Amino acid sequence: MLKELDEEARKEWLYGCFRLWWATPGYESVHYPGVVRHFSVAVEIELRERLFRPFIEEAKKSGLLLKSIGQRTDKRAERWRAWLERADFKSPLGDMLQELDPSKSSNLQPWRELQDRSHREHANLMNRFGLLRTDRLTNLRNPAVHRTQPQSKADALEACRLCQAFLTALLSKS
Repeated sequence: MLKELDEEARKEWLYGCFRLWWATPGYESVHYPGVVRHFSVAVEIELRERLFRPFIEEAKKSGLLLKSIGQRTDKRAERWRAWLERADFKSPLGDMLQELDPSKSSNLQPWRELQDRSHREHANLMNRFGLLRTDRLTNLRNPAVHRTQPQSKADALEACRLCQAFLTALLSKS
């Protein structure tokens, strides 16, 4: 799996491994939020670069998806509008996971087209999506990024397992 990752994602993954397994004795609890962040950033990079950025760039060329949103002002429509209008695609992991989740359906045309493309190009990921526990990954990641609560070694190990399962599904040829 490591060889297949984007260079930046690979660095994040390796930093996470290093911090998880070689934390300075007595300072382990300081390292665990960073570990969770490194692993989840690797997922964020791969998801953005392999799935979302190509989709968004293609959608921007036609302009049809942006027009399809129209005047809607709900949160998801605003998210899609920002993605389709922004020059450089950036989005937090949680937002991308929510839009990729087939169980969080939407009548927005961009969401439907993303679902269609994802099922075609990343069938293994989409077929396993419900088993990948993406809500748990988001719940582990948010405190690590926003430093709202301490995290344990068990949290860091769980984040590692969840991220590895997600990346394996994303990278698999199916």
